[in-house]
Amino acid sequence: MPRNTVRHLNKLAWMNEVLDIDTLKLTDIIWPGAHNCGMDKKAPNYDVLIGHWTTCQNDTFSWQLAQGVRAF
Repeated sequence: MPRNTVRHLNKLAWMNEVLDIDTLKLTDIIWPGAHNCGMDKKAPNYDVLIGHWTTCQNDTFSWQLAQGVRAF
C-alpha cells in the first residue's frame, strides 16, 4: 500500500530543492508566476473606485515573491 507523506514546501527556496536545476534549460522548468503582479491593492497609488477594475492581485510584489512566484 502506498504511503502518503506530507512535506512542507519552502516557498522562499524551492528552487534549491529541484534536482539538477543547474543542468536544466529555462524551457524545462515550470515557473510559478503571477500576472499583473504590480497591480495590487496594497500599491501606494491604489484607488478604491478605479482600483476595483484595474487590480489583479491582493498583496504586494514582495509578498508574491515570498510565496514562491518566480515569473512576473
